[in-house]
Amino acid sequence: MDKVSFGREDVEPGEKTRRVGAVFSSVASSYDLMNDLMSGGMHRLWKHTFVGMIRPARHRAFRHLDVAGGTGDIAFRVAAAGGPRTEVTVADISEEMLRVGRERAAHMPGGERVNFVTGNAEGTVTAWNVATGKAGLSVKLAPDVMAVAVSHDGRQLAAGCNDGSV
Repeated sequence: MDKVSFGREDVEPGEKTRRVGAVFSSVASSYDLMNDLMSGGMHRLWKHTFVGMIRPARHRAFRHLDVAGGTGDIAFRVAAAGGPRTEVTVADISEEMLRVGRERAAHMPGGERVNFVTGNAEGTVTAWNVATGKAGLSVKLAPDVMAVAVSHDGRQLAAGCNDGSV
């Protein structure tokens, strides 16, 4: 079986998944505070700008998928910025991160419109896309995946690859 990189080691893909899950499980309860400390609070501005680019609909149905969304920080912002028909799904590999997100949902504006699901797509595809009619979308990059997010009116919202080539 092919090996994948985990830090300075090459490991089996299943072992990498286990280790990534263990890392996020161990920091789940303090993850958001860690982001504040490591970014000097700048991650809040970045997330605010990102949600502004998404422009969740306020007067029509809007469904948003937050891949690797963990504790739901962006998801709650999207739900709050959108209207009452905005629904957000957070998909993440770490059940502990999702548990923290579910607990936060009870106290967040729009939290009742945020759903949390456990899932891992890494290693299952080489590339992926989301095709929508008039619905908005956002994309968070996963390792070794190139992604582009385009709004219904053809504006490019985001593009990138984890190697910085785009």
